[in-house]
Order: sequence, then C-alpha cells, then structure tokens
Amino acid sequence: NMAEVMASSDLLVGRAGATSIAEFTALGLPAVLVPSPYVTNDHQTKNAMSLVHAGAAKMIADNELTGESLSQTVNEIMGDEELQKQMCRASKEQGIPDASKRLYDLVKQIIKK
Repeated sequence: NMAEVMASSDLLVGRAGATSIAEFTALGLPAVLVPSPYVTNDHQTKNAMSLVHAGAAKMIADNELTGESLSQTVNEIMGDEELQKQMCRASKEQGIPDASKRLYDLVKQIIKK
C-alpha cells in the first residue's frame, strides 16, 4: 500500500510528476527530485524547481544522477535535522491535503447553479 509506505517515510526520492508531488507534499515529506527529461515541455523540471525554490526539495538533473550525487544529497538532508524539519514544513505548506474535498465541494456548487 503506497499510502502507508509514504506516510511512514522520512524522505522521498523520485520523479517530479504532479501526482507524486501532490501526494508527498500533502504528507509534508521532503524530497530529492530527479525530473524526467522525457516529458512534454520539460514540465517535471518546472515542478521540481518550484519545490526547490519553496525549500521543500532538492533536485538532481537526470543526466547528473549518479550513486554518489544521490548519496550526497540524501545524506545532506538526513544528516541535518534542522534542514529536514525546514524542508518538511515547506513541503507541507506546498501541499493541499484536502484537495479531493475541495474539488468535490466545487463540483457540488457548480451542479447547484
């Protein structure tokens, strides 16, 4: 069950698709993002950069991803408790945990009109 796995995690390492971002920011997880270079208009890099600028993630370009670069980035975050806490807060601020309810309420309002 992916929801349980993510909820029990301290850090996410993955791509920067919209669904993944919605899931981990709703949980307030810090992330190391490796945007896929094979998507339309390089949107994953844009997604990742917005979280990097917010302080919720670190980014490694796909062509720069090595075992060493990943290990260094993970260790930078996990080895600094204050950085990890700051990233968690920033991630939570970017998330919308009640997005489904908001959408449901909006659809109900539209239907009533």
